[in-house]
Amino acid sequence: MMVDLMSEKSPAFLCYASDLLVSTGEMSNAEFGAYWRMLCYQWVNGSINSNPNSHPIKYPNGEWEAIQSKFPVCSDGRSRNARLEKVRQERHNYLKKQSDAGKKGAEIRWGKDGDPNAEPNAILSSSLSSSRPPRSSPKELKKKKRREYPAMFEQLWKIHPKGGKEAAYKALKKLSPDESEVERWVFKLEAFRESQKWREGISPNLSTWINQGYFDGEVPVAKSPQSAIELGKQVRRELNIE
Repeated sequence: MMVDLMSEKSPAFLCYASDLLVSTGEMSNAEFGAYWRMLCYQWVNGSINSNPNSHPIKYPNGEWEAIQSKFPVCSDGRSRNARLEKVRQERHNYLKKQSDAGKKGAEIRWGKDGDPNAEPNAILSSSLSSSRPPRSSPKELKKKKRREYPAMFEQLWKIHPKGGKEAAYKALKKLSPDESEVERWVFKLEAFRESQKWREGISPNLSTWINQGYFDGEVPVAKSPQSAIELGKQVRRELNIE
C-alpha cells in the first residue's frame, strides 16, 4: 500500500493549524523546527530512518529526544508520523474516488470500448432499445427524478448536511472550484466539524459556509488555552492519532 501511495508524489499536504499548535505547544522553537522538517521529509520519502544519526538534519541540543514519540517505529523498521500517513491515505482515497467516478461517466457516455469517435446518443439508444424496463409507477418515477449531484459536492454534504442541499450546491457551482480546491475544502470542513463550537450545535448551513468563505477562515478554538489543549487531546484520541 505504501508503494501505491508514494507513487502519487503529491507535492503538498494539508496542515490543520489549530491541531498543530496544540500538539506542539510544549516544544521549543528548535524542537518545533526539527519536528516540522522531519514531517516534510517523511511526506516526500514515505518514512524516515529510525536511527537519528542517519537523518538529514542534526540535533545539537537533543531535539530528537523531544520529538521521537511523534515518529514511532513501524513493523518495517522505519519511523512514521501516524497522523501524516492518515492524511496521505485520505488524499489517496479521495483521488481514487474521483478517478473511478470519471471512468464510470466515460463508460456511460462512450461505452466500455471508449471510442471517442462514437456517437453517444446512438450508444444510449442502442442500449435502451435492447432492454427497455417496464413502466414505472408514479412513486418510482418520483424517486428516479431525484436530483443527482457531483461527487465532490456530495463529499462536502456528507460531512455537513445542514440547510438546503440545492442551495449549498448552487453556492458551490457559483464559485466553480476545481477538484484540488474542493479537496482543500473537505479537509477544512472536517476541521470545523471537530471544533468545540460545532460540536455544541452552533454551525452555519453548508450554503452559508461556502458563500461566506469559511474555507479560508480560521477554525474556531476553545476560549482558554487549557480548554484548547484538552480539545486537541480529545480529537486526537477519537482519531487514534499520536
